[in-house]
Amino acid sequence: MKTKILFLFIFFVVTLKSQILTWEPVYFTEDSAVTITFDATKGNAGLAGFSGTVYAHTGVLLANSSSNSDWYAAPQWLNNDDRYKLTKIGDDLYQFVISPSVFDYYSNAPSEKPIDASDEITHLAFVFRNADGTREGKGDGNSDLFIELRTGVNIVVPSERPYKAELNEVFPVTAVGSSITDTLKLYVGEELIHTTTADTITANITADTYKEWIKVVGTTDFEINVVDSFYYYVNPEVVVEDPPADVIDGINYHDDDRTTTLVLYAANKDYVYVIGDFTKWEIDPNYHMKRSTDGARYWLTVEDLNVGQEYAFQYFVDGEIKIADPYTEKVLDPWNDSFIPESVYPDLKPYPSSKTDGIVSVLQTAKQNFDWEVENFDRPSKEKLVIYELLD
Repeated sequence: MKTKILFLFIFFVVTLKSQILTWEPVYFTEDSAVTITFDATKGNAGLAGFSGTVYAHTGVLLANSSSNSDWYAAPQWLNNDDRYKLTKIGDDLYQFVISPSVFDYYSNAPSEKPIDASDEITHLAFVFRNADGTREGKGDGNSDLFIELRTGVNIVVPSERPYKAELNEVFPVTAVGSSITDTLKLYVGEELIHTTTADTITANITADTYKEWIKVVGTTDFEINVVDSFYYYVNPEVVVEDPPADVIDGINYHDDDRTTTLVLYAANKDYVYVIGDFTKWEIDPNYHMKRSTDGARYWLTVEDLNVGQEYAFQYFVDGEIKIADPYTEKVLDPWNDSFIPESVYPDLKPYPSSKTDGIVSVLQTAKQNFDWEVENFDRPSKEKLVIYELLD
């Protein structure tokens, strides 16, 4: 196994009412054991009030995982071996012990995608379930759950990444260092607001702008800086304005080949952002979509695109779900793209691994027209078409 820096265990559990998972020690590596506590009332609360046996469906993400869905060392879905059983420790509280070390546990897992000593584990991945898989404990919006292996400094409050704040809200930030950090510094943007030589740093932050990065830097005895960071965002007031009369639902290209107007039918939703390559996959107040006067559609005009360049993007709806444009002509698929050979589709745009999850849509101005081999094909009338819809 690769050489690892050994850390002194911090023997406490970070207890946060908003966290689905907590773990001890806070810092652990591949060579450490770790005890994970699952609060079934948090996230999607799919196992809240459940009285039967709870199991972990668990694996790891590696440095070379293609997406958050590319798990290694995970068993088949309904593997009910004792190694995956959780221990109930209270009302809706369960513990799961990974021992004698993270690497040993997962390297011995019955999996079709095993790991070995050359692999670098970056995250532990979980879905909790009952015996037959009809009830699942997952994150908000039914997302999978991940714990990142840390190496020096860890922001533990707030637990959400990014953090959604209200304008002028005051919220706490807490970070812990490890045995290798001798000084912790907390920055809001580029402004240093607090320094300590203790192993924990805490400050109250005022969300007085629509987006800002918070960073904690730990200085080590080896003159190495270790960093953890996140950003908060505040929703601007939604601009109510009808889209241009000549646009339709989906991706609308403009004549200058540098502009597109995106239109999403999303009735009864509170807000929508466009996220993607042009936002560095971050929530950006400049990409907060406008809402039509009837409340049914969200729309945004995106400018200054490079002519002919492919851009990957999604809609981020109500801070919970990420979806591709329903009318897009091309998608990036984290589950299936890796099976498309270069000979079938050369130069396929890579999926934005570690930046998002789910299906991603693609837009491209000034696309070349497809070179049809048969130019005089006589299409049947709509009345003679037979259309099948297959739902998985």
